[in-house]
Amino acid sequence: MMTDTDRIDKAARFLREKGIARADVGVVLGTGFGGFVRQLEKTAQISFDDIPHFAPATVEGHAGCMISARWDGADLLVMQGRLHRYEGYDTETIAFPLQVMHTLGVSVLVLTCAAGGLNPQFEVGDLMIVEDHLTGT
Repeated sequence: MMTDTDRIDKAARFLREKGIARADVGVVLGTGFGGFVRQLEKTAQISFDDIPHFAPATVEGHAGCMISARWDGADLLVMQGRLHRYEGYDTETIAFPLQVMHTLGVSVLVLTCAAGGLNPQFEVGDLMIVEDHLTGT
């Protein structure tokens, strides 16, 4: 029986074999941010469906890809799309890709998402920093 560590190592090994490079910075692109990848100098791209033990992204607009890229001189590992509890995934399944990213060297993680705010001073397109949340999914 495979342990969690075995599954993480197997997925990381697969990604390395497919050209996903080590990166210090990981980026998870949530709803509305998938187009960011057009600004990247991509070196490899793999569908979640092809990565051992990864669950598929099912939300419309989430491509479900892991991308190795360079942007503004930085090596990035980018998840184009992510997993959610409301898709029926448990916390371990949602965290699995992040654990694989860590195994591939990621020590800084940037999470993006579409969010709304009640502050009347917000304008459409404003960036917000989330200070608190109900769950990490």
